[in-house]
Amino acid sequence: MANWRSLVGRRGSGPAGIDGDVLAGAPDWLWPFWAERQLDPESPAFVPGGELPALVNVTHRNWTLVGNLASPRTGIVDPRGLVSPWPGGWSLDWWIGAEDRWHLPSREAAVRQSLVGDVPVVQTALRIPGGDAVHRVYGLPASVGGPFGELVVVEVENQSPVPVAVAFALRPANPVGLAAVRRIELQEDRLLVDGHPALLLPRPPAGVAGSKFEDGDVVHRVTAGQAGPGSLHVDDPDGLGQVALVYPLPHRTTVRVALPLEHDRRTRHGSPALPGIDLAALPAPADVSRGWQAQLRRGLRLELPDPRLQSAVEANRGFLLLFHRGGDVSPAPWRGEDVSFREAAPMVVTLDRFGFHTEAAEVLRARPWRSPGRDSGRLRTWEGHAGGLWAIAEHHRLTGDGALLGELIPAVREGVRLLAGHHVVADLPYEQGFWCVRGLVDGAWLLRLAGDGPAADEAEAAAAQLRDAITASLERGAARLGRVAMPAAPSRGLDAGMVGSLVACDPLGLLPADDAWVTGTLDALREAFCLGDAFYEALLHRGLSPSLTFRIAACELEAGDLRAWRRLRRMLDAATSTFTWPEAVHPRLGGGCAGDGHHGGAAAGFLGLVRRALVRETPGGGLALVTIFPPEWAGQPLEVHDAPTAQGRISYALRWHGDRPALLWQCERPGVSLTAPGLDRSFSTTEPAGEALLAPYRARIPIPVQDAGSA
Repeated sequence: MANWRSLVGRRGSGPAGIDGDVLAGAPDWLWPFWAERQLDPESPAFVPGGELPALVNVTHRNWTLVGNLASPRTGIVDPRGLVSPWPGGWSLDWWIGAEDRWHLPSREAAVRQSLVGDVPVVQTALRIPGGDAVHRVYGLPASVGGPFGELVVVEVENQSPVPVAVAFALRPANPVGLAAVRRIELQEDRLLVDGHPALLLPRPPAGVAGSKFEDGDVVHRVTAGQAGPGSLHVDDPDGLGQVALVYPLPHRTTVRVALPLEHDRRTRHGSPALPGIDLAALPAPADVSRGWQAQLRRGLRLELPDPRLQSAVEANRGFLLLFHRGGDVSPAPWRGEDVSFREAAPMVVTLDRFGFHTEAAEVLRARPWRSPGRDSGRLRTWEGHAGGLWAIAEHHRLTGDGALLGELIPAVREGVRLLAGHHVVADLPYEQGFWCVRGLVDGAWLLRLAGDGPAADEAEAAAAQLRDAITASLERGAARLGRVAMPAAPSRGLDAGMVGSLVACDPLGLLPADDAWVTGTLDALREAFCLGDAFYEALLHRGLSPSLTFRIAACELEAGDLRAWRRLRRMLDAATSTFTWPEAVHPRLGGGCAGDGHHGGAAAGFLGLVRRALVRETPGGGLALVTIFPPEWAGQPLEVHDAPTAQGRISYALRWHGDRPALLWQCERPGVSLTAPGLDRSFSTTEPAGEALLAPYRARIPIPVQDAGSA
């Protein structure tokens, strides 16, 4: 193999990513996992430079959130254990000096990553002679971190029978691109970066090495055995300072460091230094995992026949709580920009549908939709209010929380008043139009509950007027296009953006799954914009979209279409080993290629689809307990506990007598119509509790798998 690092040439300079001047002057540097592959011309992930000013991650944009439920702050861990404590900042790498050589995770093949106990505790195992070096990352609240606030803890365990060395390396890069590091100072029990406490240490390291850009990468000093005891101060005007702190790690022992998550805590000259903390006394990964599992014993709980699906559900229940940030929730906390509450509203509803009512109420009470973010345009404001009204209504349907509704009625009136004055239809994207209709419908329902009949009547009239205008616009578009389908907007053709119009079916429920507008749109999307069972987002991110694939699947599931299950399985296969999804997946490499590397919208879409497959409210006010049932589950038990629904909580279990499934159920309210269309279409009951032996299970005729190349 050629020494590809010697082939890297000048690519110009740029404000983001890894700058071309850096590449020209540092061809032998150690880069993060993604950059190592994008720079290697012999790698399938190689990205030619062309005229691009900078190298950014477009092939392995994957990471996993870590944090705690008491703080809105989160850190991320990349697939090789690189830890970044805040967006756009530096990262902490780890290198293992074994008896044969130094092992650098971003370049090693024998690296495996997983979750400890299916909760946000990330474990990365690196194979070394005689065993593994195991790296674990988890978050702790400010009550534990003391003067440093919330912490991300990193520990490394030597599971081999021989001693090794571990180097904790502070790097001027992250899972997206380059980061500025100008001044680094080593104190007795901590490392300061640009005046901020960056790394808390268990004791002074046995060896230290620092470097700035013009002196080359510090990794070469470490691997050459040149890291020795002493003080350390790095001042790099180029902003590419790095250090490595080396600790001996005897066999079967562990060393631990911690990263404060608060970026604004500083140690200034003349100010008292922050006291240290005892890292050995911090909770261990197993303790944190058990704490997470205790938190997740509330709400909707599932016991599924598929172990991988079970782990994915458990992991994403925990991640959903991490995306919740007190009075806000964000689908893309590391995207680096504000998002409309309309994007976040489905996550609030998913919190409610999985029984995390306290967290959902906290967001609704804070009313984040009133702040449109950096885009203060009127459309974004309308979207935020529409999402807020829908989320409030869904919360009330699932909880009956009259006290919260009383608090929020002024916000409901404000949102209805804004949406009722919204008459722009000619160029309005249909997705936004449907959101506004849903907001007015739900606003009217909430106002009527509050006893304000006249205001409710006005909201209903405005919703009907807007809906009629959208229908007339769609009909004109169908005549123009020669096909019954919903484009993205009145002036658009049938491009990939029409997937947004499916919100009319899911999640908003304005159109049933068998409506001609929905089925026509689904057919058009399947014909031109699906690669196999995944939706290809061709306009913005240019990659497979997990969240939009889940949206298509949700519409199919409403109709009992088994293609919904195929799409879920396809996306489960596309998940990382920690059960996360990026905003967009590279069609060939399978890594993240755009947007946030751990996307909350995808997590909510996945959880919502699984919940809908097992417990679904029907248009007539009943509950479908099993809408679709995959043939591979036949003969295996299934349990659903405390599923919140608009008809009260429901639990049920499935047992088998030969080829006949036995359904045992308990519903909180009497008189609710229960069906199980995925198992026995003839079954129906209104009994609040009971047991029924269903008809022999016969798997539905499988749908032929579409070849990805023909999509």
